[in-house]
Amino acid sequence: MQEGYLRLYFRVEYSIDGLSFDTTGFVSGSGNSDEIKEYSFIDKRNFSMNSYYRLAQVDFDNKVTYSNVIELINEEESGVTIYPNPFYSSFKLQAHSLQFNNGIIKNLNGATLENFTISSINPVELGNAYPPGIYFISLFSDQESIVVKVIKK
Repeated sequence: MQEGYLRLYFRVEYSIDGLSFDTTGFVSGSGNSDEIKEYSFIDKRNFSMNSYYRLAQVDFDNKVTYSNVIELINEEESGVTIYPNPFYSSFKLQAHSLQFNNGIIKNLNGATLENFTISSINPVELGNAYPPGIYFISLFSDQESIVVKVIKK
């Protein structure tokens, strides 16, 4: 999202297809700030399928700016299990096949923290050096990629 603007609020939008979005909640903005601010929102619905989210940043002049769309993957459908989530010291990522062969972990600001390779169906232990926060794990295969959110408490 843009920095240095007069943020009135963020509208959190949800979709089941990544095309048609509905508002699922609101988060108050910080007003005018050039500093990076952290916001959070918990969607309490229980989903049995993949879901898509985006933010609509609404400024005081009612100008709306949209974030990129992210897809949150239901672990049962993805062929990947991450446990525990949330985690306190580290978590394990287990691919149920070698469909996904490498991954990247990014923090909430989009900075890459770690690149890793999946070379077997044995669990990979990750997250030891991370401070508490929200992280996104991107997993890649030759045909697709998925993103899974993990939380360190």
